[in-house]
Amino acid sequence: MIPNRKLPQLLLLILLGASGSAAGKHFDARSWADIIEQALAAAAPLPVISAHDAGFDLARAYQLQEVLVQRALQHSAIGGFKAGFTNPASRERFALKTPVFGVMFTSGKLTGEPTLKSEKYPILVEMEIGFQLRSPIVRRMRSVDDLRTYVRHAVPVIELPELPYPDLGAIKGIDIVGSNMAAKSFLVGAPLALDDIDEMHVEMRFDDEVIDQGNTASVMGHPLAALLWLVNELHDRGYAPQPGQTLLTGAIGKINPGKPGNYMVRYGDAQVLRFTIEK
Repeated sequence: MIPNRKLPQLLLLILLGASGSAAGKHFDARSWADIIEQALAAAAPLPVISAHDAGFDLARAYQLQEVLVQRALQHSAIGGFKAGFTNPASRERFALKTPVFGVMFTSGKLTGEPTLKSEKYPILVEMEIGFQLRSPIVRRMRSVDDLRTYVRHAVPVIELPELPYPDLGAIKGIDIVGSNMAAKSFLVGAPLALDDIDEMHVEMRFDDEVIDQGNTASVMGHPLAALLWLVNELHDRGYAPQPGQTLLTGAIGKINPGKPGNYMVRYGDAQVLRFTIEK
């Protein structure tokens, strides 16, 4: 019997043999989803699809993401959505022309002061601003002012994604989109007034040492501008964000490796989030 850790590579070889390797003429989203799910289950690295399929683009990445999301919905409900690469520098690094999004699940939502363990893959840590709605959004928003009428409040969020690739320098943004934007867990704090997040300084401390900081203006000028992009993109792709879901607007600062220790993230003078990562 083949050990589980060998299955993703075996499936990859079978798929490439059946599809004419990197020619990219036929894209089999379900087979790629099988490979990704097998890799995740075996704690094996994910395939860099853009390196195997010359035709893999953003449209195909979202096609693959949709298959993975539909399968995940058999076990958990949608807990929110995340905008990614809302900073131009991050888009340039990962060869993306626009921001992108992924789907978060209720099984990944955290509150309070949790203790996390890096069981399969290294944990990453990002500071973000999220939003929660007062009513569903079922149409395109015309402007930030239009959008404000649907928003109940902002929330501080620490996103804790997983990027199970051995070399981040070898992947493109479309690879991350295809695997559903590395979505895993997200820590949500107490509500913030919308005025509180204007030009808000955010700072992360690891064992009392500042390791990351930034300003909410780095997120497309204002997190509400990123939210406007996100809800309109979701509408165009068939999603209708609901009250109770959390809408993340992109990283403030950088992607931080989740080292074992104690973390404190201060959102201006309004709120502090704390969590611990164990070995």
